[in-house]
Amino acid sequence: MKELLFVLVFLGASLLPVSSQCQSLIEGEAGSSCMRDAVNTVSTGINGADEPSCITDDGKSCKSLHYTLNQINLLAEASATNTTWMVLVSSDLILTSTLAVSFGIDFSCLILCGEGAGVSKPTISTDTALSPAIHLESNEAALIISNLAFNFSVTATKSIANTSVILANFTNIAIIESTVTGSSDWLISAYSVVVSDSSFSDSCIQSAVLLIHANSVSLTSVSVVNTLFQPKISAIYGSRGAFAGSVVIILNGLGSSALIQDLIFWGVDASFKSNLSSFISSASLYVYAPEVDSRIRVLSSEFAFTQLFFNTIVTVLSRSSNIVFSNVTFHDQYLFINNHLILIILESSSFIHPVFIRDSSFYHYNGTTLGLICAGCQATILNNSFYKAYGQVFLTRSSTVTLSGINISLIQNEPFSDAALINLEYVNVNFVGHINILNNIGTPIRLTYSYMNFHEGSDVQIMNNTARFGGGLIFDEGSIFDTNSSPNALLHFENNSAVLGGAIYVRMYIAGNVSCSFIKQYTSTFQTINIVYKGNYALNKGNDILIDFGSVPPAGIEMCSSGKNYETIYSKIDIAPIQSGTSHLTVFPGQSIKFQAISISLCQATMYITCSADNKINSCPPELISLSGSSKVVILEGNHTITTDLKIKTDINVTRSDTSIDLKFQSFCDSSQSTVSVTLLNCSLGFTFNETERMCRGCDDCDSTFYQFSLDEGIACIRYNYWYGSHDGQTIIEPCFYPYCKFGDNCPLRNSNLFKLPLTSNEQCLFNRGGIMCRQCKDGYKFSYLGVQCVEDSGNCSGNVLGLLLLAIVLNVLIGFFWMYAIKCRGSLTLGFSFGAILFVAYGRLIQFGIVKEFEPIEVLMSFLSLIILDNSILGYIPACTPATTGVEQQLYNYIGPLVIICMIITIVIIANSCPKCLSKVDLIPNPIQTLSLLALVTFWSIASTSIMILLPIKIGDSYRFLIDPNIQISSYYTLAWLIAIPLLIIVIAIIVFMAISPFLSRKFNTVRIKPILDVFHSSFKDKWRWYSSVYFGTWIISIFLFNFTETQDLAFTILLAVSVFQFVFHPYAYKSLNITDTLIIIDLFTLVLLVGERIDPSSIAMHKSSYITFLVYVLVILPVLYYVFNGVMVNSWKLQCTRNIWHKIVKKMKSRSDSDKEAERIDNITVSGHYRLTQDQVTRTTVNLSTMNRKPEDFSAYRESLIDSTRV
Repeated sequence: MKELLFVLVFLGASLLPVSSQCQSLIEGEAGSSCMRDAVNTVSTGINGADEPSCITDDGKSCKSLHYTLNQINLLAEASATNTTWMVLVSSDLILTSTLAVSFGIDFSCLILCGEGAGVSKPTISTDTALSPAIHLESNEAALIISNLAFNFSVTATKSIANTSVILANFTNIAIIESTVTGSSDWLISAYSVVVSDSSFSDSCIQSAVLLIHANSVSLTSVSVVNTLFQPKISAIYGSRGAFAGSVVIILNGLGSSALIQDLIFWGVDASFKSNLSSFISSASLYVYAPEVDSRIRVLSSEFAFTQLFFNTIVTVLSRSSNIVFSNVTFHDQYLFINNHLILIILESSSFIHPVFIRDSSFYHYNGTTLGLICAGCQATILNNSFYKAYGQVFLTRSSTVTLSGINISLIQNEPFSDAALINLEYVNVNFVGHINILNNIGTPIRLTYSYMNFHEGSDVQIMNNTARFGGGLIFDEGSIFDTNSSPNALLHFENNSAVLGGAIYVRMYIAGNVSCSFIKQYTSTFQTINIVYKGNYALNKGNDILIDFGSVPPAGIEMCSSGKNYETIYSKIDIAPIQSGTSHLTVFPGQSIKFQAISISLCQATMYITCSADNKINSCPPELISLSGSSKVVILEGNHTITTDLKIKTDINVTRSDTSIDLKFQSFCDSSQSTVSVTLLNCSLGFTFNETERMCRGCDDCDSTFYQFSLDEGIACIRYNYWYGSHDGQTIIEPCFYPYCKFGDNCPLRNSNLFKLPLTSNEQCLFNRGGIMCRQCKDGYKFSYLGVQCVEDSGNCSGNVLGLLLLAIVLNVLIGFFWMYAIKCRGSLTLGFSFGAILFVAYGRLIQFGIVKEFEPIEVLMSFLSLIILDNSILGYIPACTPATTGVEQQLYNYIGPLVIICMIITIVIIANSCPKCLSKVDLIPNPIQTLSLLALVTFWSIASTSIMILLPIKIGDSYRFLIDPNIQISSYYTLAWLIAIPLLIIVIAIIVFMAISPFLSRKFNTVRIKPILDVFHSSFKDKWRWYSSVYFGTWIISIFLFNFTETQDLAFTILLAVSVFQFVFHPYAYKSLNITDTLIIIDLFTLVLLVGERIDPSSIAMHKSSYITFLVYVLVILPVLYYVFNGVMVNSWKLQCTRNIWHKIVKKMKSRSDSDKEAERIDNITVSGHYRLTQDQVTRTTVNLSTMNRKPEDFSAYRESLIDSTRV
């Protein structure tokens, strides 16, 4: 049945009309493998129908190409003979799924031909991303695709995952007069592949536009335009599985061949802008021939507009090949200098490999034009031109090279760079015919272990070139003229210039026992041919020929240091870091570079930096790292420290992290070169990174009395015990006291009394501190109680704080009982006696004893004494960590003291009102009102101190003053301040103001109900100075702010001086002893402030004066403490009967009879307030019940006056 169906199809299909264009495929070369006598023709178009009759009926056509090919496959299986199937595509077709057909029988060939003329080719396209879109396989059949257009709509954002088309296992594949746009990879495998008169444009590929595996490949009149590589990330980073390039040809088998003729490769780019050299084998063309005897010809083709800096354009990798590049053009290719336009690598050394590069032109490119690496090559570079480019022309490591008819001009490189235009290594090079190398930057020819042979009639013109070594030619490491060269050859050097060797530079780093005769014999080889020297110039030495012996000259060099057209030179230089014990030069961006240099002679060195392991010049991208300043540095003979104006600029913001670039500092002096590694640091402390200048800068606006810097020296200096840093873009120079901060070495800057800043901010800090103004703890450390010190994090900080809080409560309860006992001992004089003591301790805590290390014991003493005003900072010396991370959080713990005392006050009030008799039995509280008033005074003082410390830092304008903790979060800090600190401080200030104006309010307002409390506060003062009880408290609150600002410290001194003068002049106390005591206390405090301020800067005073001030400070601190301790001892001793008896006996002996008269006179002159105090001392120990507060005003007034009158009897 199948056989009958096949006969019907054949009879019908053979009668279908076939266009002349498609018919010619069978009759032409492309159809040579097709059976021409048995051709079955099937039509496919949008108007057809997919049914069996579309194959058998000559009047019908199929609709689906997929259906058509599957039906052909079915019929081919029924055929007993080889046939040719021609599928005529008459209209555009859209593939909705992958067209996948595997032909299971060996028919002759399959032809897919579009019926259309000119540009109106039928188009096969897809409406969705398919991978692949077409997949055809055969068992040894041929495939011809002609006059079709393919558009798979692949873009940079809509890419087929791997491939668009797979054509596999055909004997021959021909793609003729077809166009492909918006495609991904085409994978083609066959014995022979022909692609002609076709174009591939706007492709987005992962491996190749055409990836061809074949024994014979012919690409003629093909254009590959606008190719975009979209490599997988895994492939870029090392998981590469295959070759990649615009066109990749892999030749299989012996005697394989590839013909690339009349091809155009334009516009190659990649979506991933990184080093793709490990992924892309070659940007435009890659040919790989692993077997021997292959032939590769690239003829009349154009390669242009590649933007893959890391890749070659054309690569040929073969074991043994005959390679020809003829009439090719390369232009507008922009690569890095080490990458090639053409790279040929021939791996086998057992064969002779002829390589021809001829009749071609190369212009407008960056990189190296031709790289040839092989062991047995016979390369001929014939009639080629190289011009208007940047980089090198020819680099080879091969056996024999013939150069003829070459023109090289206007090739640019960095001025006086090491670049060479023609680089020949281990080569016998033959110069034939005319060669012109004109107007270039870079050494025209460089030979390494190579021989130069000039043939009869050769004419080599090397003119107007500029280089670092050899303006015309470099003989490196044993290279020499071949003595068999023709004497009629001409080598003409004219107007070339170099640093060393204007025309020829010979590097001869050989042993020191070479004789002068050898030098003369070597230079005689230069006379083998006709060499003309005209107008050549060397910047240092050797206008025509310079022989460089490096650092080891031959013996007796002075006897043959010059000869006909040549001079000799030798030099040696070593550079190293100035710092001993290190191999790296350490600088930060903007710091002047200094180094140690040892030179055997005076020379002018050229300095530069490199960023690669091979130390190649210009290896640092200028947009990344560059060197500013003069690169010419004079180095004297001997060992010297060299200071330059060279500075490194960088766009890497190294203030965040050190750079990992392999940075080196190079010195080239004559022929000697020395290198030292460079460590590019963050900006040193005292400098900030300026992104505009790309360097570190000092603070130009800072006060020079506090801060100075030198970029040349790379150091900054700060005033003693000041902290330098930045926060929110602002430079901070603020006092930072011991034991927080330390000072460094004396500043080496001229006329400076400052101290050198360390390298990093945390190095300014002592005792495990860090952060801004050393107000944080270093990693692994936590604050102790109230942030006094930083202790190691034990992991149980939360448990520690509970124990510390309990201890603080116990201490504050004891302090409460201490003040109660003071009331019992001193009676009504307690408040007057306490004002001075509280004032001394409170002001003593403001004085910056911590600035000076020698005053640390005083700081500890004042912390202990501050317990009397409920400051528990002494507990911070216990080495136990707490969970609070900022100083503000730590200050919250100091509210424990006022809270404890308030609880004690509430307890006393409750007992006094509920059980007065119970309170009267307590011997510790003889007078509740006096007790409550004193406890309230201490509480107010503690609340004010803690609240003010929490309110710091304060924002003034746009700047923050970092006084207690600059590391807090400002938003949360303001919440804390407004909810706790500010309300409490307002209450305390309101009470102080009320106490000050209450004597004046009582004249107009009835204040009888609170008069007993006010009388307690005012009782120590004369009537007209009763308001003076608020002066100490008020001035102290103001002084807290003034002392913490450098600009207002003088005002704080003035206020303290004014209070002392006022105290001395007006004697506000009713008792003369209190006036004298407080005056002396205030003068003592004022003197301490002045002395400590004088002692802050040790450089401003002599050593003997410093010791004197230290001694005086200790005396002024200890005397008030001893006074109050002595007074307390005396008061407690008076309570002993034996003490009183001894005192009375002493008094009786010393007093005269007139004492009684004087006492009477004193009583007559006593003030009303004095009467009240005397009455309190003379009345019985009966407690004044707090219930008197509930009496009527007139009763209370009568009660107070009766007490006063009783004293007058």
